[in-house]
Amino acid sequence: MLLPEAFGRGPVPEAVLAFEEDSRTLVGAAAFRIEQQAAALAMIRVVSAHRRRGIGTALVKAVIGCVRERGCTEFAAMADAKAHPEAEVFLTANGFTRVSRLHVFEMPREPVREAVTKLLRRAERSRRLPESARIVPPSEAPTEEMVQIYDQMITRAHPEYLKATITDERFERFSSVLLVDGHVAAMLIVGYEPGEQHALVPARAVLDGFRGGLANIMLMAASLEKGRAAGIDRIRFESLDDNHDTLRLAQRFGAQTLHLRDRFNFGDRLLNP
Repeated sequence: MLLPEAFGRGPVPEAVLAFEEDSRTLVGAAAFRIEQQAAALAMIRVVSAHRRRGIGTALVKAVIGCVRERGCTEFAAMADAKAHPEAEVFLTANGFTRVSRLHVFEMPREPVREAVTKLLRRAERSRRLPESARIVPPSEAPTEEMVQIYDQMITRAHPEYLKATITDERFERFSSVLLVDGHVAAMLIVGYEPGEQHALVPARAVLDGFRGGLANIMLMAASLEKGRAAGIDRIRFESLDDNHDTLRLAQRFGAQTLHLRDRFNFGDRLLNP
């Protein structure tokens, strides 16, 4: 009841509970997950009437004890600064340091599609891509190359990024991959769940030599046109703080910020006292 979001998606987390002394009244809870030697604090809540009494700090210490006993060498915490702006102050006071922020935006499809279509027409006149360049769905692209590019350009550079399973069939219809001489030069991964009003863009990667030009525009134009034909009205996409192109895109089209997902890392001294 205290941590519904933590149990709503993904693997079921572990939890520690805080009770009122000499009673059975639940006053707080913390959910966490452990994968190999890395632990993550998924969520922590204290009943409002019992806050500012050190219960939150006690819960954090209890989780530290659990992950230390399990031999974890990394401990992180996630928090949505938009939904819970107080989280950063609390986590910082308890030994965490914010290391990244993932913006989650949403905006209408049509203004973006119209603007990208104009850019595509203008860029096509330059023909800066080889004649062999073509847009294909993921199933027609070399899977190993796609996985390697995603791993090198997104997962390794930013392990806190929400990992996309790019070979999942739900990405097949709306995603676009740019092949040049039969090899992956760029890819835009787009997912859509039937019944939802928006498509989600979890990943975009463009190789060196193809950035800042026609490649990215071709990918966006292809996927936006697929979305228009399917009646998808809105686009939801994500961007880390260092992805300035995407942040500018969001600003240009007045995208709504839905979430500000912060990642915090624990100091080594807490895991290795």
